[in-house]
Amino acid sequence: MALNARYPASRMCKYVKYGEDIVQSEFSIQIINGDAGVRESLKHHFYSAGRKVYCYSSAEEFLRRGATRRGCALIGLRLSGMDGIALQRELIKLNSPIRVIILSAFGSIEQAVTAMRLGAADFIEQPVLPEQLLIRTQELLKAEEDADLVRQKFAKRTVLVETLTFREKQVFTLIVEGLCNRQIGDALNISHRTVETHRERVMQKLHAKSVPDLVRMWFVANSHMRLTA
Repeated sequence: MALNARYPASRMCKYVKYGEDIVQSEFSIQIINGDAGVRESLKHHFYSAGRKVYCYSSAEEFLRRGATRRGCALIGLRLSGMDGIALQRELIKLNSPIRVIILSAFGSIEQAVTAMRLGAADFIEQPVLPEQLLIRTQELLKAEEDADLVRQKFAKRTVLVETLTFREKQVFTLIVEGLCNRQIGDALNISHRTVETHRERVMQKLHAKSVPDLVRMWFVANSHMRLTA
């Protein structure tokens, strides 16, 4: 099969950025609960701890005003209108960056399992001490900060992809797809030694120490960009 059919140049070399997400960078606490007393109590506790706090009486209000904020959503399971599980599903559809903790005084095991399968960071039975929630949200904040450092590290390195030549991008693509040097040579109609030379240059330019390192860079790059066919 011809190279252009299997590995079109546009796929290997042309990148298009995704649309910018509207996401506020500060880690905030979003409280979605139908009980005004619970909302005010939690708001006071997190505010006293120095957190930016937003409160909503319903899932619908939160989706209109707070779903694009970064942080942790403390969602009551039972809400008027859309319930907590349905709200989780909507956040997934919106690709919201917010982390979710479900709070419930009447939750079942089945509901807890569903919430966790949908990506909730935790399912906590009420009543719960505000101090416990503060500790749990601090853990989530630390995890987000660690993930940010990793993303920033690889984002800086994936910019280096544009320093590769046309041929080096082709070799990079085929390395990531698992082809050995001889297979790459056959696909590109170049010698085994030439492939080795390009491979070394790709590793050097991208500051990669191993093939798994290249693969990680590829997938991180594609979390921000998509290859066009």
